[in-house]
Amino acid sequence: MSDRLKASLRTLAEQAIKESSGHPSPEELVDYHAGRLQPESEDRLQEHLSICPDCTQLLLDLPTFTSPGGEDEHSLSKADLSEAWARVHDRFSSGERNGTPGAKAQRLVPFGLSSAAVPYALAASLAILSITLGIWTASLWSDKRQLARQLGETSTAREQQVLAGEASLQEAKRQLEEASHRFRQSETEIASLRQRVDELSQPQGNVVVAELTPRGFERGDEGHTNIEVPAVSKVITLILPLRGSTSFKDHEVEILDERGQLIWRGQGLRKSPDLLDNFSIVLPRQKLPAGRYRIRLFGRDARRRQPLEDYFVRIRYL
Repeated sequence: MSDRLKASLRTLAEQAIKESSGHPSPEELVDYHAGRLQPESEDRLQEHLSICPDCTQLLLDLPTFTSPGGEDEHSLSKADLSEAWARVHDRFSSGERNGTPGAKAQRLVPFGLSSAAVPYALAASLAILSITLGIWTASLWSDKRQLARQLGETSTAREQQVLAGEASLQEAKRQLEEASHRFRQSETEIASLRQRVDELSQPQGNVVVAELTPRGFERGDEGHTNIEVPAVSKVITLILPLRGSTSFKDHEVEILDERGQLIWRGQGLRKSPDLLDNFSIVLPRQKLPAGRYRIRLFGRDARRRQPLEDYFVRIRYL
């Protein structure tokens, strides 16, 4: 048994003695030794002996002064018994004051016990051992409960970590699925664009060529040039003539739908070498669904962007 447990047991025993009703009287110990106590009193005295080493020692020494010459305890008067008991108790207490524990003080009879004292000594020892084991068992149970609580807290923390990890894994899985879906969509769009580029890069027949008529900005004339496109035509070539000359080296064109929203803008436009003051653009039919469009031509330089011509067109597919 560790020193710490011994000190705890000693403290608990001292506290129990203080909380009890006090030490038994000499008469009670004598009656207990003679077996004359009532069962309730006997149980109460045994409980006191289990926690009081002083009274246990006095009980063990009782046969020494009650029967020194084979006399029975009834041969002693109460005064003699009390006086003898006081001497024994004083001698036992003086040993404690001198630094010697009461359980280890000099005994009145150095050798052995009478046969009548052996059962009581054994009972007292077993009682003390029972109390010690009870306290030790309670301490073990307390340590076990504390360990179980710590294990429970650790298990709860780990479960929370596992749940958080599973949530993160599910979120990562969802994001991966979304990225995979977008990647497949991109692959489909890229394949479609490649096919369209391949088609446009091939020689084209049945190409529709239409020359548009510029309209003046000042008059606000919105007359449309009608263009009919056969079903077999894949591209449309538009000729954009100028009514005058231009000094800009760079030009830009915009195509707006009938609601005025921009659907395409092209920069770096150059005049056709074989057609003076004319520009041309080639558009796939997918870029211009059937409907009305406004085409604007601008001149550009490093400082400005100036509108030059406006064209209005209506496209219909056959």
